[in-house]
Amino acid sequence: MMRSLSGTLPCSAARDRQQGAAVIVVMVLMMLAVLTALGTSRSQWLSERMVGSEADRQRALAAAEALLADAELDIRGYRFDNTLCSTNRAVIGCRDNLGGRPWFPLDNQDYAMAALPVIGSGNSCMDGICFTGNPGTWTPQFLKDNVAALTQPGVAATYGQFTGATAQAAGNPLLSRTTPRAWYWVEVFPYNSMGQTSRPLFGVPLPPNNSPIVFRITAHVQGMRPGTRVWVRSVLVLKSNSS
Repeated sequence: MMRSLSGTLPCSAARDRQQGAAVIVVMVLMMLAVLTALGTSRSQWLSERMVGSEADRQRALAAAEALLADAELDIRGYRFDNTLCSTNRAVIGCRDNLGGRPWFPLDNQDYAMAALPVIGSGNSCMDGICFTGNPGTWTPQFLKDNVAALTQPGVAATYGQFTGATAQAAGNPLLSRTTPRAWYWVEVFPYNSMGQTSRPLFGVPLPPNNSPIVFRITAHVQGMRPGTRVWVRSVLVLKSNSS
């Protein structure tokens, strides 16, 4: 009596098919696990990079604010500890006016004299003191396009250069003068006897008649990361102590 073999498989063939299917399932699961791990790693990397970029930006912003405060002390003639920079007549504020260096003028007569060294240098700025003439010249785009020229030694001022402040005391390495990453410039604009500039500078208080000068401070900081650049600006008008 013969038996039909149709519809049946040997036990060994069935086991081989099951094992082959199991191997495929395991490989798929392993691939999914690897893809999940790679996705998690990439997500963590992106998060760390974003956190690092934001931390660098905040550090640069803090440095820029410190620059503004340092520039104001420089203009007022005070050191970082709020003591007068000098009582020497050869020093005006924190600036030595000998040797053809500029200083911050307090009236229109001083303005013409203080501007001479800068004009003679062929630049609009020297040691961070700028006589641009027109408040509308230094637009944000102009600053970005000319940052390389503006940050050259002798053109801009650095943190503590004239007030004695240090990056160590400020707790911000971006303010170090060893490898400069932070600079400031002070544009000086005169007011006339009517309390107006020949070219409008909007949004500033009216200076006193005995000191008709407006100072516009621009600070720039380059962070540790190449793409981190911060610009801030403020306007200072010195108050009159006389009635």
